[in-house]
Amino acid sequence: MHGKKENIIGVLMKKIFAQDRLGLQGALVWSSCPDVIVPLDNKVPKCGHVWGRKLSGGRISVVLLNYGPKPMDMVCGPECLNKACGGGAGCAGAQYNVRDVWGMEDLGRAGMVKAEVEAGGAAMYVLDPATGTGTGLLDGFVSAA
Repeated sequence: MHGKKENIIGVLMKKIFAQDRLGLQGALVWSSCPDVIVPLDNKVPKCGHVWGRKLSGGRISVVLLNYGPKPMDMVCGPECLNKACGGGAGCAGAQYNVRDVWGMEDLGRAGMVKAEVEAGGAAMYVLDPATGTGTGLLDGFVSAA
């Protein structure tokens, strides 16, 4: 049983750290954090980032990061997603099949991503155009190893 658990974890890590064929680096697409964070009395201010990148097949990867000491409701709406996919035709106002990467769950169609992100936590999503084919997480990915 222990070996099977390691295999499942190994597969999940390959999915999370796989490199898309486009090879694009993620970019900061939204921030509520000051340019410089100086914790006062070891307290981190409530703030977060959204990082995104365009993937092959018109897909988008989005990561919500909460740096604060309490859970935070975070949203990456149409403007945020447009930045994540690099702008251009088909980005603004598009509907996507949304996949929670870490939860390994399909969340349905949406034109935004929103989640309550735990303190010091993160959430990762892959968005596939609703008109596209294949919502498999590894479609278009190559191994990072």
